[in-house]
Amino acid sequence: MKAERSSFRRLIPSDTRIDFVGSRFLWIAFSSALVLVSILLVFLKGIPLGVDFQGGTLVEVRFRGERVTPSAVRVVFASLAGGDVLVQPLGGAEGGGYLVRTGPREDLEGFNQRLHQALNEAFGKKVEVSRVEMVGPAMSKELRRKGYIAVLLTWAAMLVYIAFRFEFAYGLGAVVALIHDTSVCLGAMALGQREFSLVTLAALLTVIGYSVNDTIVVCDRIRENIPKLGKKLSLSELVNLSINETLSRTIVTSLTVFLVLVSLFVFGTSLLRDFAFVMLVGVIVGTYSSIYIATPVVLFFKRPSKG
Repeated sequence: MKAERSSFRRLIPSDTRIDFVGSRFLWIAFSSALVLVSILLVFLKGIPLGVDFQGGTLVEVRFRGERVTPSAVRVVFASLAGGDVLVQPLGGAEGGGYLVRTGPREDLEGFNQRLHQALNEAFGKKVEVSRVEMVGPAMSKELRRKGYIAVLLTWAAMLVYIAFRFEFAYGLGAVVALIHDTSVCLGAMALGQREFSLVTLAALLTVIGYSVNDTIVVCDRIRENIPKLGKKLSLSELVNLSINETLSRTIVTSLTVFLVLVSLFVFGTSLLRDFAFVMLVGVIVGTYSSIYIATPVVLFFKRPSKG
């Protein structure tokens, strides 16, 4: 009875034997094409830089009651700030609210006061300024540099840690999977024209941590199975067995995180939506890469144990 209950609660039956290793070359070709498309999207379409990395002033305004057109909002900001004014509807619909970008302001406090006065004169009390952010050119350049360094150092740290914790082959497999995941996430941001900001950078670093955790679970099971079954099974069979044994845990974890992120994406603010978007893509590709990217690299570089 206990065994029946245990198997009933498993999302994936314990006797599942999917041949992941046998189809690895097909999935490697697919992943290579996906990374190539992602790189092309980044270079051809580009990723919009947020105020954090581009510099300037970002204002989020929301309206209650009747709808307000983007042109009406642009007129107010152009008369107040001058220069280029970019007005972006929040949630893809006009009227509810807008993100407005202008050049950097030297006196943010004074600009904030003039902004409230100008908006109240134009739209009355139905307007609400949710946030005002300003980043200067020097600061944005420094944030960009530190953002690139953070991603590169994270890759290097993961390689060193996993190579020390397991073997170099496992660490190399994990880093290749991380480069794959990061590239696809950036490609998705370019395709969806999502801003690259400190928030989305945090999402990318979170994706890296999530993907590594998933990869470590699979690699740990491979390492556990080698002493027990290394003489009975080939390395390919051991890798296949290990992936199948951890498959239920992988899917349950990924599905749980995915559902939470969907809620954030649907009901969250604009900042949370950008974070959730990157995380949603990252959870999908991170789960996939731990099976079809990391383990084939391990299989290629690791030699079967003789003992």
